[in-house]
Formats: sequence, structure tokens, C-alpha cells
Amino acid sequence: MTSPDDPRTVRRDWSQPWPGIWPWGDTPDSDILDEVTGPHSEPRPRPTATPAGVYGRWLAGKDNRAHERVIAETMAEIAPFQRAGVTANRDWLATQIHDLVTQQQIRQLIDVGCGYPLPGANLHEIAHRTAPDARTVYVDNDEVVLAHARALMTDDASATVVIDGDARYPDHLFDTLEATGHLDLTRPVALIFAAVLHLLTPDDDPARVVTACANRLAPGSYLLISHVALPDEDDPRRQPTLDAAALYSRDVMPFTLRTYQDIAALFGPFTLLDPPGLATPPTGTGSTLLAGTGRLS
Repeated sequence: MTSPDDPRTVRRDWSQPWPGIWPWGDTPDSDILDEVTGPHSEPRPRPTATPAGVYGRWLAGKDNRAHERVIAETMAEIAPFQRAGVTANRDWLATQIHDLVTQQQIRQLIDVGCGYPLPGANLHEIAHRTAPDARTVYVDNDEVVLAHARALMTDDASATVVIDGDARYPDHLFDTLEATGHLDLTRPVALIFAAVLHLLTPDDDPARVVTACANRLAPGSYLLISHVALPDEDDPRRQPTLDAAALYSRDVMPFTLRTYQDIAALFGPFTLLDPPGLATPPTGTGSTLLAGTGRLS
């Protein structure tokens, strides 16, 4: 907890460059700073942060670098209520995968923007607890993530495949996926965009992406979306959420907040299952994360 006099509590214009490599100006003497700049050296240009590294930090993962930890912790201080949404996202996703495998007999999973592996919490592990025959394709466009995923999540080649793909280019993604022969796209799949579509800008047109994916899937397929929402104008969480998103947009990649209505519209040809509809997962109370599952008729 910071004191009122701590510069971290002062509202900043997050669209402006940091005064230094440290997000609140004066660079403290710390191990983290030394890892970024080198001890007692002049600050180097700020290295590029990745979504997977920042997100992994929020999940207490080890696959992140010093500057990614700085960004993650700064965002958590700006909008501390959003931190619950990170673990809630994983909890919700695990529950949905379990239910789809056990209740709907889904045996094929496509995880777009999979991020770094999390032992024990990876989707294929969740599915295999009740359906050892389930097959999973992990998709990412980060070379480091791909290397980690291939090393740690493909020990059983009959169960998991990792491919290089970008959500913004769904046709290329599905062409690559089909070339592996790992899934049978004439049968239903679960397509997962967990905390991914808010990284697509309006110009990327995530609704177009979802529709293009639907055109490559069999009826009876499911779409899982989780997305950080923009609070209403009278919601006290609105400004901190905007500030955190602006910081992320400047130092990681563009982060697009959308309203409830905008997120619901992303399901396009998929019918949103109601209940529960589009809602904050139970363990994410306080955050503005919204999550829902849709079915393709």
C-alpha cells in the first residue's frame, strides 16, 4: 500500500512517455532496476514488453522479464480491482472447458493467444482429466511463447500441437491449423479467445475475425470469449481502467476497452448461452472482466 505522498499515487497522463525507465519517474535502487539497466549504469532504451509476459506476471508465472513485471505491478496499482479478473479468467476458462468436455462431448480445442504454459492449468491438461482423447491446438504469434509451448505442452504429439498464428488473420490461422491434420474441422470444436480480443483494435475488426472463424467451423462448435469491459461513466472504476489501458497501450500493445453491448456483439453468428450469458465470473467480483460462451447453430 502506497502513502498519499508516494508519487505512484499521483494521477499521470499515461499517454506521455515515462520520465525514465521506471514508471513513476525517479529510478529507485532495486534488483529489478539493475536487471533492466545494469547496476549503476545509464538507463538503456526501454525493452519491448509482451502481452504474455505481463499477463504471466499477474498469474505469478516465472516467464516474464523485469520491465514486464514493472508494467504489471504498475497497472495493478492503478486499477487494483482488475487483478481479480486475471485469476477469474483462468478459473472461468477451466470450468467452461470441463463442462464442454463432460456435458457436450467436445473433444477438440483451439486456444488462440495461449500465452506461456502454466503447469497443471493448461487447457489440454484440464480436458484430459475427464477426456484423455481430447485434442488441443495452441496458437500464438510470440516466438518465445511458441518455443516454451512446444517444449512443455507437446510431450504427447497425439494430444497437442502448437502453431504460429495471429488472431487478426483467421484464414491464415485456419489454413495452418488444417495443414497439421490434428483436428477434424467437420466435427465441433471449442474456439477460445480468452483475454485476447481486447488486444484487437477497431481497425482489426474482431467481429470480422469471429465471423471468419465461424465460417471454418462445424455446427455445434462453441466460442469462448473473455474481455475487459469499459465501465459506465458513473462507475468509479472507469477512470482507473482507462488509465491502466492507456499505460498498456503505450508500453505493450494497443488495448481496446469495449462496452457490454460491444462485447456481446462480438459473438456474431454464435448464440450466447443464457444463463449465464455475458457476465463477470464469480471469482472476479470487483473487476470489469466479462466472459461468455456461444454456440454455433
